[in-house]
Amino acid sequence: MRLFLADVQQDALDAAVADARSRGAEAVGVRADVSKAEDVDRAAAEAKSAFGAVHSPLAIFAWPVAVLIGVAFGAPVSALSAWAENEIFNPLFRFAITPMFLFSGTFFPVTRLPQGLREVAYATPLWHGVDLVRKLTLGTATVGLSLLHVAYLALWFVVGVALARRAYAGRLVT
Repeated sequence: MRLFLADVQQDALDAAVADARSRGAEAVGVRADVSKAEDVDRAAAEAKSAFGAVHSPLAIFAWPVAVLIGVAFGAPVSALSAWAENEIFNPLFRFAITPMFLFSGTFFPVTRLPQGLREVAYATPLWHGVDLVRKLTLGTATVGLSLLHVAYLALWFVVGVALARRAYAGRLVT
């Protein structure tokens, strides 16, 4: 596993890099303050230098997939906002979006989740998007699984648009 770490505290960074390397990871650490653009640019350059750029030609499809992920979330949230009588976004982000973000496979493999939570993660649209983008950028995407991911995300979009149209029509009539 390749791991790139950045931290503002050099001692904490050194300890994290040493720990990752002791576990068999190829780890690189860079001291960086993310509030400073030059530190972020330097960290990005070091990461590219250490691990190289994306080598898969399939990575170009990550951009349209990112748009699909956005509309797969945007359409149902639009329907929810039209349907809700009261402020709904704080509970939505606290109890749905944030846990989905944390358990989507972005930060650690979904396979590390306990049985039961793993299946919940697999049912979320974000996991499908993350898995598809990861496979596209690594060059490990297969046609069948990629089409399944795209179809699942498209389903969220289509259902979201249908629910949004119904909710907005109901608002406009009443």
